[in-house]
Amino acid sequence: MLTDFRTRFRSLFVKAEIFAALLADRSIEMIDLYPLLRESEGNYLNFDGHWSPFGNQRVADYLESKLVEESD
Repeated sequence: MLTDFRTRFRSLFVKAEIFAALLADRSIEMIDLYPLLRESEGNYLNFDGHWSPFGNQRVADYLESKLVEESD
């Protein structure tokens, strides 16, 4: 059965939003990868929602750039 993971796992997204708000309230920085992965096609495997090799590389490059920013 094929499904839209956003609908099927909506409760997880709600929990993630609550968790992000808790972190923000405590001034703990969180890196949200969703906008990065949403902005282009090919970031996810078509059959199970895991990141594709392309998506993994995009995330690695993004996190590397964030870490370099932090160290400057």
